[in-house]
Amino acid sequence: MTKLAHISIAIMLILFSISDSRANGCPIGAPGSSDVCVLITDVEQDGTSVTFHGYGGGYNNGNPLDFSHRLNWYSNENGYLGTGKSITVDLDLGAHQISAAWGYPGASYKASKNIFVREKYCAYEQASLAETIDEVYSIDFHNKESVPAKVFWLTYSGERMHYATLQPGERLKQNGYPGNQWLVTDNHEQCIQVMSTGYYNAGYDIHFEH
Repeated sequence: MTKLAHISIAIMLILFSISDSRANGCPIGAPGSSDVCVLITDVEQDGTSVTFHGYGGGYNNGNPLDFSHRLNWYSNENGYLGTGKSITVDLDLGAHQISAAWGYPGASYKASKNIFVREKYCAYEQASLAETIDEVYSIDFHNKESVPAKVFWLTYSGERMHYATLQPGERLKQNGYPGNQWLVTDNHEQCIQVMSTGYYNAGYDIHFEH
């Protein structure tokens, strides 16, 4: 292989590293720098089962790094969770501060994220009834949170049917027959509250810990 080919490959590797780092949101500088960062790139929640994805990389004295597979994950409630670019764990219910960390003597890098773990299904989720089809009443859902919330109708067979995703401050005035069941969840579709259409128009302000 010619010297020019070696140089071309080296340039391509550097550009790939810069592109990959920037694609993950890392503030990476020019080759020759020692810019390194750790990011929590995504969190997937399914009840108490939570999957974390992370990225760690950059440059160390000009050498491209990707140490994502060596990230150590911690919860302030459950302690050490595991090591890897992606991990899936069962967490206790409630608030957690999650950390992804990597380091060596004299240097350490960490990213943190707060999450709230709740049951996916409410214990009192049940199929809708239509006590009468001659009367219709409404529930006015108002998202008072700073994050999205979802509204589902619980069908007559008890399945969740998505009706709306309410952004912060948004409202949904939903009509139904008395006995219809409505479920409010967080953006991960974990249970917040079940509401039932009654024989009157009602309002429900959405609040939850997150």
